[in-house]
Amino acid sequence: MKSLIKISDDRNINFNEVFIQTSLISENPQLIGHAYDYFLQLLCERLNKCNSNISSNMILYDELPESFQYDSEKNIELYTSGLKEWDYDLTKQSIVYGKLDQYYRSGVPPVDIMNVDREDIKDLHNLVTSTMKSENIFKAKHRFISNPHFGSSISMLMGGADADLIIDDSLIDIKVRSKLRFESYPWYQLIGYYVLGLLTPNIDYKIKRLSIWNPRYEILMYINIDDLFDILNIKEFVDNFIETVIVIHRNKDSSPAYLDYIKDVRSAWEINSKNLG
Repeated sequence: MKSLIKISDDRNINFNEVFIQTSLISENPQLIGHAYDYFLQLLCERLNKCNSNISSNMILYDELPESFQYDSEKNIELYTSGLKEWDYDLTKQSIVYGKLDQYYRSGVPPVDIMNVDREDIKDLHNLVTSTMKSENIFKAKHRFISNPHFGSSISMLMGGADADLIIDDSLIDIKVRSKLRFESYPWYQLIGYYVLGLLTPNIDYKIKRLSIWNPRYEILMYINIDDLFDILNIKEFVDNFIETVIVIHRNKDSSPAYLDYIKDVRSAWEINSKNLG
């Protein structure tokens, strides 16, 4: 896997030659990662001139002051439409909703959600500033999808899943990491998302690259799908993947309804596999 990873000029990456551009300041790196995801979604919507995809439950949260919720909605509208530049209020807003995103994922309610640490503000601001220099990466030529979801049947079988971005023919995952080294898991995760796409009916795009963007290093790493196919029999892999899902649900004594989902997934795969070439 490591030998397949390339960077912007189609060179194989040498991790020893890539240096951090925006060092970690915050003592809450996971929070900064969630807050950065929020920022990047808004930046992509601004660059690609589309309506905001920030879910309403991120805005309408009972413990947030109504005035903050109102200002957040206005800030999103003004920024994504190009009528407002990124500022302190948007940075603070991103961190607050980063806390909220942590809550949704962990189930642990945030403590004093409106209290934002000065170092968190500075850290996120630095990441925002550095990302602006590379914004062309996130401007699509013909397709932009924020938080792409997958078919209802495969999502039910897998307990739900959504990726970060699709820009043109690239599936992009965001990793705000202070150390850049080869890790297999993020690439396995992207391959998993790619497979879920292949098991989604009526899919209207074709992924040619799996990419990881790390804003601290200002680097976009990617693996070409064709290169992946050279070492992985994708059709055999997906067939085995479906069989594994069946075994998991059988062992869990899942409701017999899962067999209907499997039928839908097999049907989608039968169609999509013909387009792999």
